[in-house]
Amino acid sequence: KGIGLVGAEVRTAGEIITKSCPVALPVTPSRNLWARTLLSGLDTVALIIVNDNVICDRVGTVVQPMANSKVSVEIPTWLTPSQAFEVTEDGIKDVRWKTEGAKAVVDLGTVEVTRFIVFTSDAGLRARLQNVYEEKFSANVKTLKG
Repeated sequence: KGIGLVGAEVRTAGEIITKSCPVALPVTPSRNLWARTLLSGLDTVALIIVNDNVICDRVGTVVQPMANSKVSVEIPTWLTPSQAFEVTEDGIKDVRWKTEGAKAVVDLGTVEVTRFIVFTSDAGLRARLQNVYEEKFSANVKTLKG
């Protein structure tokens, strides 16, 4: 079930991921989170956030959700994002964000395990990704979630 849900999320973001490369943009995440950035074309930055407050041992895995989380990322000077959103197992979702000079700041709320945030100046990207989700993954996600 979990692999199917993650697969829906990653494949929804496929247009971004397949033409991206890692880039070391200055990122400041909240405590116990780590973040990495991808540059996708000249118009999109993806931010991968992972909750590092996890304990794994012979008994199992325990994830401590991180409440009141935020992250800021310095956006390249040539990119002026007109929108930011999150790619989730349930499709595309709004995020609370603002710009502070050259930085984009996202209020993440509570981070359970991972988040995939997108900043873009491509006016059609969000709709394209949501369309991919609806056409290819939505029905399967509903079945998996039962």
